[in-house]
Amino acid sequence: MTAGPQTDIDAGAGPGSYHVALDHAGRAEYLHQSRQVEQETVAADRDEWIAAWQRIAGIERYLVRIWPAT
Repeated sequence: MTAGPQTDIDAGAGPGSYHVALDHAGRAEYLHQSRQVEQETVAADRDEWIAAWQRIAGIERYLVRIWPAT
């Protein structure tokens, strides 16, 4: 799986019905970390605030699976 946004997904031959399955990982860890960041950045300047949120970027991940409904 490639990290980051995917904008060039080939949907196959065209119109029709598709199945979609969604999955995630790291949601509980992200929630825990985000609460810590909120507490740590109450008096932070803009740059510190951005850096703190960037540190936890990528903890929560998603997987989207799409296939033709045949």
